[in-house]
Amino acid sequence: MRYADDLAVFCDTHESAVDCYAALRDRIETIGMQIKESQDEVIFDLSSGDHVNWIGFHLRWTNGKMRVQVSESSWCKLEDGLSGRKYKGEPLTEQALASIGFQWLAQKALGIREAQVPAAAEQIRQLADECDLDLSQFTDEEAQIAWQTGRSVAKRAQEDVSQWLPEPVAVT
Repeated sequence: MRYADDLAVFCDTHESAVDCYAALRDRIETIGMQIKESQDEVIFDLSSGDHVNWIGFHLRWTNGKMRVQVSESSWCKLEDGLSGRKYKGEPLTEQALASIGFQWLAQKALGIREAQVPAAAEQIRQLADECDLDLSQFTDEEAQIAWQTGRSVAKRAQEDVSQWLPEPVAVT
């Protein structure tokens, strides 16, 4: 259920987006939940130059392709989380610290291209270092595994959610 509480559906037309919203609303209501936002609040026309900041990602349509990047606010939240670890007074093992980097990168894998994984891992380690935390256990190899894990989870979620929709559309 966790992966389905925040999703983006990309449609070719406004009408298709409205149909998908209705299908998702109906599906979600059958399990006793609700979509928080109205249709007007969540349908955007990215082809017109609109962009969307969505759960730590910056989404935009450029040159006929969807561009997904990790948002600056997401990096800031990671830094805030790391700096908070320093002041809790709880001793964190190197393994626990490395899992912070792993989990964050797995969650943000959609906004990071494979070639960017080493640079993202280095940025995570640098943010930790600025907070006097040692994330040296979070190696580039661990970062690659985190990225692959995140991509795999996203793919499974996409396959699951696409079955709920009225026509083939891209789900992220």
